[in-house]
Amino acid sequence: MVAVLWLPSAESAPVTESPYESLKLLTPAMSLVPPDAFAAASERVGLQELKTDTIPLRKGKAFFVGRYRKTASARALSGSRRAGRPHVRMP
Repeated sequence: MVAVLWLPSAESAPVTESPYESLKLLTPAMSLVPPDAFAAASERVGLQELKTDTIPLRKGKAFFVGRYRKTASARALSGSRRAGRPHVRMP
């Protein structure tokens, strides 16, 4: 599994000014999740972190990219819970 998180920036708002009105609708819905909180939630549902990278963008923004795999114990547990999926809750 690969997860991509948009990291906060001291230099730029999460949603920068744009001539596209639809992008402005993202501002109230945007919730930046810290990588450590995502890592903890991933571990709780049986994902093992394999590798992480930070990809810098223009205007001071950056993406966090994390690569994960399901642990053996989580695979066994999910096999017994076919009807439901574990939920990842973010703070």
